Formats: sequence, C-alpha cells, structure tokens
Amino acid sequence: MDNSEDDVDGGKEYLFKVVVVGDSAVGKSNLLSRREVTLMGQTLCKEAEDAPQLHTKMEVALFFLLVTTLLATHSHAASPSDQVHLLRPQSGAAGKHIHGVNCLSWRLAVETNNLQKWTLVPEACEQYVGHYMLGRQYRDDCNAVGESAAEYAKSLRLAGDGKDIWVFDIDETTLSNLPYYARTDVAFGAVAYNDTTFNEWVATGKAPAVPGALKLYKKLVSMGFKIVFLSGTSETYREVRITNLKKAGYHTWEKLILK
Repeated sequence: MDNSEDDVDGGKEYLFKVVVVGDSAVGKSNLLSRREVTLMGQTLCKEAEDAPQLHTKMEVALFFLLVTTLLATHSHAASPSDQVHLLRPQSGAAGKHIHGVNCLSWRLAVETNNLQKWTLVPEACEQYVGHYMLGRQYRDDCNAVGESAAEYAKSLRLAGDGKDIWVFDIDETTLSNLPYYARTDVAFGAVAYNDTTFNEWVATGKAPAVPGALKLYKKLVSMGFKIVFLSGTSETYREVRITNLKKAGYHTWEKLILK
C-alpha cells in the first residue's frame, strides 16, 4: 500500500494498489471498470458521480477486503444448498476422505500455473481427476471454450485471400486421449508418462474428438478459415493421424505439421 502525500481538505488521501489475481477471461478488467459491485445482495463498492478517481481506487481495495470477509462468513453460515461449490475438495470420486492433500486446491494451482514443473497427478487425486474427466463438467468446460473461440472468430474481419489461418493443436485440443489416460496403467496421470505405451495408443488411431472441438472446427471451415493441424507426434504416425482425424470428423485442412 502506497501513501499519497497530497492533502485533501486538511487530511491525507491514501492510494491503494490492488493486484487482481485470476486466469484469463475471468472478468478482472470488467470488475474494476464497474461503477457498482454487489455480492450476496450487498453493495460492496459504489462510485458516486462526483467522487474523485482516488476514492474509487480506495473503494476497489476495500471491495476485495469485504469480499474475503463475506465469503469467510457465509462459508460457515450458509446451508449446503447455498454453497457456491458443492464438491468436497478433500474427497475422491466416491466421497472417501483424502488425507494430506486438497485435490481441488491442487487442480486450481495447476490451472492457474501457480504450481509449475509438476510431473505426476498426486496418487490420492487419481479418482478426483478421473471423476472430472469422465463426467459432465469436463464436457461442459470444453464446449464453453469452443463457443468462446467461435465468438472470437466471428469478431474477425477475414481477408478472403486464402491466408486466413486457424491453427489447431491435436492432442487434447482436437483429438482426445482420454481412453488412454483412463487405463489402469496410466491412472489419469498418476503413473509416470511412458512414451512407448502412448505411441502404441496413437498407432491405434482410435482417439475421439474433444468435446466442442469438432463443432468449432466446422464453424471455422464454414467461415472460410484455412485449417492447420500442429502436433508433437512423430512423422512416423502421419498416415495414422490423417486417418484418425478424418474418422473423428475433421475432413479437410490446409496442412498437417508433425514433429
């Protein structure tokens, strides 16, 4: 917190510097630009029409403090039906308590890149990850990403000269390796990665389309985008990849770039 030395009406004004931490597209900029913010029916910060900009910055800082306080209060007072998250973060897929690790916190740290250079899913979180990947939420999340990408594509003005390119990764972007990761010898990433067994899976050519990705692909093609597929897969598997992509519904593209 920095103190401003400027006197206003005989007193001191204080300038709060707030760091808003969050993943992309969570609405940080929109939040800071709002004139009034409410949470749980209470007005947390409101900018008066004639209030100085400095006051607004102070109110934003107080807003984040109040949010923390209110969330802490409501987490103890609210009934289960009023909770924001119904998941029990220290429970596996079957509800068994997991000692020593909070799987929801681990997942959040990974997704926000706060936890880096990790190589394995904690063994205690195998069921948690599997429950998510095999459940509806993963598919809903994939569809949401695909719809957001489609909206972005519609906002672009295409030149129509054949150089409007959209680049897709393959693994876990257009083709899903979920059947492989669900195997007991892979355990959703709780077992160390094995290049040999993964390549054997790739060679089967049975990877399905990632939920939401095929719909996005078809939309982009209809808009006139030229599609490029990019993958770290070895050139050895080019024909397998081509067959797999077409079988999954990706029938046309400009180029396929392999390792």
